[in-house]
Amino acid sequence: TSNTNLLRTAVSGALLFCVFASARWSDFARLEHIWVDRHEELVLVEAESSKHKTSKSKEDKTRLLPYTALGKFDSDDAWGESFVNALNEIKEITGRPFLPSWNDRAGTWGVSPMTTAEASLFLKELLEPALGQDAIAQFSSHSCKPTVLTWCGMTDVFTREERTMLGHHIEASTKSATTYNRDAQLLLQVKVAKVLQMIGENELDPDASRAARLSRMLRSELQENADEESLESDFEDTEVASIHSKLQDRKSTRLNSSHVKRSRMP
Repeated sequence: TSNTNLLRTAVSGALLFCVFASARWSDFARLEHIWVDRHEELVLVEAESSKHKTSKSKEDKTRLLPYTALGKFDSDDAWGESFVNALNEIKEITGRPFLPSWNDRAGTWGVSPMTTAEASLFLKELLEPALGQDAIAQFSSHSCKPTVLTWCGMTDVFTREERTMLGHHIEASTKSATTYNRDAQLLLQVKVAKVLQMIGENELDPDASRAARLSRMLRSELQENADEESLESDFEDTEVASIHSKLQDRKSTRLNSSHVKRSRMP
């Protein structure tokens, strides 16, 4: 595998990791451990960092903050595995614990971590074929973290506190050790998967206008109300006996019959 192929795999994977782990590029650059956990078709990319932009106290700065991202979507290949493999291969080549800058002219690795500006250039390059040169101007590596948080905010799947925790922050009223618990982040990924499923099934269109999203929500609510009314009318329909009542009638008939037989015995 050439260095340029390794570079593109690692950078595109790092950008996806930032998107689906709701992380900044600077958070990715500070990761101390990153690995893949796979069970059957489910792939998780997990990582830990002892440095974080929001860490204030000495205690917070010494704790490992977990990051978790879904590393595979439906029938797609597991991008998470390709990303971590490429990242580890680059580390073996450079002997450095981070993804280094790339000198495109010389075709060699740098000695310092890749900056947010460099990551932004790669992001634009990756998006240009699909979106066009004019559209990509608005995007940068800073666009990664709010993406999934924005999608989740368009649904009622997450509570406000859960969205806050998904963004690696915590409210004073819910502050606890769960912030530094990988299982807490894992439970949030269940809901992230649900939001991604909604997008895949066209129940949610993040690119739709607010008016379009509101129209869809109103139609959905009207349909739910209609379904509930239909269900209630089924319960209220006393003209036709339900299967349950017929079974109960048969049971009662058998019991009464056996009681009559017993009473006739000498």
